[in-house]
Amino acid sequence: MLLSGFCRTPGFGNFHRPWEKARGLNLDGFNWKQIALPVAYIGLIGVIAVFAHSGLQSEHGLAAFREAGSEEKRLKADLAALQADRAALQNKVHRLSDRYLDLDLLDERARAVLGYARADELIVR
Repeated sequence: MLLSGFCRTPGFGNFHRPWEKARGLNLDGFNWKQIALPVAYIGLIGVIAVFAHSGLQSEHGLAAFREAGSEEKRLKADLAALQADRAALQNKVHRLSDRYLDLDLLDERARAVLGYARADELIVR
């Protein structure tokens, strides 16, 4: 009643919102699809860009996957080298054990570690 007369007072024209006249806005015949569709496309492109960036560059992305593959190759090479060292040490332990005694290896280790020599040997330093 009071408001309906307010909107139809002279000086406001056909505007239903008086503040639009003060700013020079006339949105009565505006087609919102002209703005909404491009804004939706821009938003969709932004979301796709964010997901693409995180898929390629994040800590779980493609770059991290490639880095993990190279790390796996390096670790496999280290494992093979350590397994070879372990096999060599196991062989040496077996040859010095009580069940199987390699006298040549025992003599070699006694000379190297304890500095033993035979009475008939000449030591040159």
